[in-house]
Amino acid sequence: MSSLSDVAALAGVSVATASRVLASSSHAVAARTRQRVLDAAHALDFEPNLLARGLVSQRTQTVSVLVHDVMDEYFNEIARGIEDEAYTHGYAALICNSDRDPVKELHYLRKLRAMRVDAILFTAGGINDAEHQHEAQRQLNQIESAGGVIIRLAPHPNHRPDIAYSNPKGLRLAVDHLHELGHRSIGFLSGPPQLATSTERLAAFRRALRHHDLDPNEAPVFDGDFTRRGGEQAALDFVAAGLPATGIVGANDQMAIGFVRGLRNIGVSVPTDMSVVGFDDVAPCSLVEPPLTTVRVPLYELGVQGMRLALHLLAGASRPRPRNLPLELVVRGTTGPPRKRGRLRDG
Repeated sequence: MSSLSDVAALAGVSVATASRVLASSSHAVAARTRQRVLDAAHALDFEPNLLARGLVSQRTQTVSVLVHDVMDEYFNEIARGIEDEAYTHGYAALICNSDRDPVKELHYLRKLRAMRVDAILFTAGGINDAEHQHEAQRQLNQIESAGGVIIRLAPHPNHRPDIAYSNPKGLRLAVDHLHELGHRSIGFLSGPPQLATSTERLAAFRRALRHHDLDPNEAPVFDGDFTRRGGEQAALDFVAAGLPATGIVGANDQMAIGFVRGLRNIGVSVPTDMSVVGFDDVAPCSLVEPPLTTVRVPLYELGVQGMRLALHLLAGASRPRPRNLPLELVVRGTTGPPRKRGRLRDG
């Protein structure tokens, strides 16, 4: 790799002058000299050493995006929004998959602290474990004390998201829709209980039931693990339990899609025999058969707004109050009125 000294030598200037030009310093440099430096940098394909620059400026022009699994469309849409906005402002975005593993998450936090990233953006809910949260917060405190910025785009224990969306409003939209169709027995597909997002969405679902004078203690809850495979297994468990509801709300789309597939594989018609509502509106929702009714979260915009907030704080502005992005119900093909009789269709 070419060095700053190589650029200076080719341009016929001092290293200090080359540094001022390439760092866009306000120090006066003659226009012809500036152009020679830029031409030399271009000819040598020069890129500054961000780690070395970071030691001086405390900025590396890098941010990290922590996701549970970038293969999940929920996270890749948010991550794309962050990356696009970061690129626009000359930053590089590093994607780290935690796999919902507290050990792996702490591993990345320590490495990112050592790399002096300018910001860390959490796209997923925090892990409900006091010991893990204590150590994670210790790492984050050190990053912030060194001038770094932490942005949360999902619920975390003891921390409100900086930019997110209202889970209570989203679950109300889902339950209201099923109730308006005539459903009075509504179940829930829940995510891993160790995640803050799972517990918050389950609590929001139960509050939505109470709004319609439905007893949340009678609502069946099935574990879907936030995955399509988990949703398919939940469908088998649901049928084995004797179809204890006429409608189901999934805590995310992955489970809801898997649940619909699992039901259809064993001859349960959706929505004739069972109505299903998801949450997030990831890309496959409109492509599966039948297309999934769901609550739309502006995922890409969430990422863009999160990165803009990080840049805002890195520029020295004060942290604004947390805010929520709007949600909307998207009605497609997996919801309809409940059957008057509780029998399944033949076949």
